[in-house]
Amino acid sequence: MKLGSLLIGLIVIVMASFSAYSDDDNDRARALHERGKIVSLETLLQSIRQHGDWQILEIELEPEDDRLIYEVELLDQQGHVHKLMFDAKTGQELKLIDD
Repeated sequence: MKLGSLLIGLIVIVMASFSAYSDDDNDRARALHERGKIVSLETLLQSIRQHGDWQILEIELEPEDDRLIYEVELLDQQGHVHKLMFDAKTGQELKLIDD
């Protein structure tokens, strides 16, 4: 899949997940990124790509233990679902959970 298409798909998924929240939550996430409190989706995408050409199913930004975590659900070529967790501030991968 081309990077442009993947990035557009990622943005659509994230925007769709944010649409479930109020406008205040959208504004909060945007402000966090603009103030450098969370990494960009593009940075996150680079880390995700290190695991292979997996399809992104869902991305959520969740508070956990006094920090924000990106939770990413992915589907590999064999149909297995994986969950990656990243520190939203640094972009550092925290864990991989295989379902």
